[in-house]
Amino acid sequence: MATDNKYDRQLRLWGKEGQMRLASTNLLMLGAGPTATETLKNLVLPGLGSFTVVDNKMVGMDDCGNNFFVSVGSVGKPRAEVVKDLLVEMNPDDCTGAARVADPAHLIASEPAFFESFDIVVAAQMDPESLSLLAALCWELRTPLVAERSYGYLGTLRLQL
Repeated sequence: MATDNKYDRQLRLWGKEGQMRLASTNLLMLGAGPTATETLKNLVLPGLGSFTVVDNKMVGMDDCGNNFFVSVGSVGKPRAEVVKDLLVEMNPDDCTGAARVADPAHLIASEPAFFESFDIVVAAQMDPESLSLLAALCWELRTPLVAERSYGYLGTLRLQL
């Protein structure tokens, strides 16, 4: 049975309320490496409302071999902006994106107010010290935190609610 609703599969999974919550979510992604971009892709396609990517690295040749969202033509450009542009392209009608070229660890330490406007924070491949500071900040703000790290085919995912 075909339908005109592009989110039909998600609606069957988590219902109308769940889809509306996803569509109204403003997510902060700290990092723009392969783990972060795959996570965002899997949220943008089903209808994530908006996201902001924070990353201070420039696309390098090493990124081209392991990150689907960058190409050789992107080398030398800010990774956060390149990734944001390609992710928004996947669902331009329903998802908006922003990029901030900044070191996530520095942002955590120097601009805690920046984190107040987000519904959820996802930190990818973050060092333990910065992650600990972020966890304390998110706890204080009562903002859910997802910490993800991958090692080849293995990975960890930690939730703080």
